[in-house]
Amino acid sequence: MMDYRNFSMLDLFRAEIEGQARILADGLVELEQNPVAEDYLEALMRAAHSIKGAARMVDVEPVVRISHVMEDCFVAAQNGKIVLASEDIDCLLKGVDMISSIARGDENEMAIWMDQHGEELKPLVASLSAIPKSHPSRQLNQPINL
Repeated sequence: MMDYRNFSMLDLFRAEIEGQARILADGLVELEQNPVAEDYLEALMRAAHSIKGAARMVDVEPVVRISHVMEDCFVAAQNGKIVLASEDIDCLLKGVDMISSIARGDENEMAIWMDQHGEELKPLVASLSAIPKSHPSRQLNQPINL
């Protein structure tokens, strides 16, 4: 058992991101094989939600934005509004990579991240935000016409 008493809030944030990012990456790989697996969708939604909360606590807004739109994707999939395709999963994995990259920075780097990398964030957030809107609503058991 780790002794967290001497950890800063930022250290705790990084530990949370590391664990939840692993859940996201592993779950997304599994989801690609079975895109309607409810247990993976639930775990992915919870991981994104946990990341969002941790980022809010330490005021890391880029991570809040990314995790929020990722969570929206997982909720839409849970509700049967979309089925995540391979290209969606690739985009979600890019989100995981960016979250992990931001979290690895020191406190000063995180504070200026938006100034230096804000242009990288916009297209990613736009792509992630488009996922729940890009698929026609259909029942999961309904055949997909190609």
